[in-house]
Amino acid sequence: MNQTSNFASAREALTAANAARKSGAVAEAIAIYRRLPVLFPGKEAIVAAAGGLRASGEVNEALVMLERAVAENNVSATLVTALADAYAGTGQLGRAIGGVERYLALRADDAAMWLALGSLRARTGDWESAEAAFAQSLSLQPMNLDAALARGDALLQTGRRDEALAAYRRATVLKPDDARGYLKLGGLLAAGSDLVEGKALLLRAIALDPSNAGAHTSMARFYHQIGSLQRAVQSARQAIDLDPTLVAAYSVLGNVLLEAGQIEGAVGIFRIAADLEPGTVVVLTDLAMAENAANNPRAAEKILQRILAIEPDNLEARHMLTAVNGEPVRTVPAGYARQLFNWSAPKYDRTMAGPLKYRAPEEIAALLAEAKPGPQSFKQFLDLGCGTGLVAEALAKTYAFTRAVGVDVAERMADVSRAKGVYDEVIAGEATEVLAARIGAFDLITAIDLFVYVGDLAPLMPLIAGALVPGGMLAYSIEVLADGRYKLQRTGRFGHSQKYVEDLAAAHGLAPAASRAVTLRMENGAGVRGLVGLLQRR
Repeated sequence: MNQTSNFASAREALTAANAARKSGAVAEAIAIYRRLPVLFPGKEAIVAAAGGLRASGEVNEALVMLERAVAENNVSATLVTALADAYAGTGQLGRAIGGVERYLALRADDAAMWLALGSLRARTGDWESAEAAFAQSLSLQPMNLDAALARGDALLQTGRRDEALAAYRRATVLKPDDARGYLKLGGLLAAGSDLVEGKALLLRAIALDPSNAGAHTSMARFYHQIGSLQRAVQSARQAIDLDPTLVAAYSVLGNVLLEAGQIEGAVGIFRIAADLEPGTVVVLTDLAMAENAANNPRAAEKILQRILAIEPDNLEARHMLTAVNGEPVRTVPAGYARQLFNWSAPKYDRTMAGPLKYRAPEEIAALLAEAKPGPQSFKQFLDLGCGTGLVAEALAKTYAFTRAVGVDVAERMADVSRAKGVYDEVIAGEATEVLAARIGAFDLITAIDLFVYVGDLAPLMPLIAGALVPGGMLAYSIEVLADGRYKLQRTGRFGHSQKYVEDLAAAHGLAPAASRAVTLRMENGAGVRGLVGLLQRR
């Protein structure tokens, strides 16, 4: 059929064109799309024709058609939205945003277009501007649930967690029978400190929309965080049954299986996720870690190289590639520890207490109490790599410090410690700088899970010794090597031999006082073999 004018309506013409395209008669379909606005003038026909041309591969022609239409009618929300979508579909987000902004300069009261502008800005990563656009949309249309949820997302992305919580709460009030508000609010609360309300809200979301795979994924994430691995597996599998393409559900399930020691099962799950999203770095990172844990170093190496091809400056991938290949290195890359712990700070305490069963702070507290049991044994305390303050919390049960100082390279970790109030002073910065500036200032320094991210301790040990008063103590932990000095392990953390630590310490006036072999934490279903020790300055 070559007749492109024998149609009773635009709908009939569009149906014929779509059918022709789907049957493979693309040239015939394109001919009809081109004639559609001529036969049936109007913005709806233009938008439909442009959409058909884009679907047929004639993207530039569709853009030209829409640009001409918008030039003739620049206050048509339908045309401006279609052109913005077409620009965005070709990666021209700047032009899409510009077109919407020109429209809003003429029609500033269009709530839907402010929402569209916010969504476009969010796609560029400009969350501050996105939040402003969503807020404007909401001010014009206060009952718009989509705008309320989108604003909450933008607030969260800009670090304004409390305001995001308020926005999500507003969403649950706007539409009490819509699961999405409860899902957002519950997920955020469950990831923080309010487990009870978070869980209740997630269950409410599931009750309202039992087929919502995202809600079941959030429930799986919640169970994972509290260490209820069997329930986490059940919820994740339920999410996958509902939506076999939901990568987030595979991610949760794979990580749960990994922590349960079901490494081959985790590899299989992560491979499915990577097939679904082969260019997503987070997904590839999960798979690389699992392949590494499964003793498939060459597979892990190939995946890490894929990540670096996508993100050449990815510190984690670069460091793990070094670890997998067994390359001799002295320390982790500059910025790696800061990036790693800034990322993990919000969920650090729960992860360590739950799935990882972290024991190092309690083990060092017990060892110290045996050596120096009195509450007045130490006055001036410095915690190197203080993280979220877990060591200070453990020691506070025994000791009444006159002054406690924490230092961590990751600002977000320092923020958590500061909010807890477990130190008199919290410094976000390098341990070496703090030590060099406070000579002879402390009678107790702790370095728990610090050496594993340092490697070569030669630059650090004299600074620690210099910051201690005579008789002062260093309490430390290491992951144990049977021999040698130190080595980057395939986990990405350094192992050290006890002899190396004690010999280096002795060269700077620190003598062994006590030590104990311990299980520091769990990893991939097995205990991490370590040692906690005390060194005393002569």
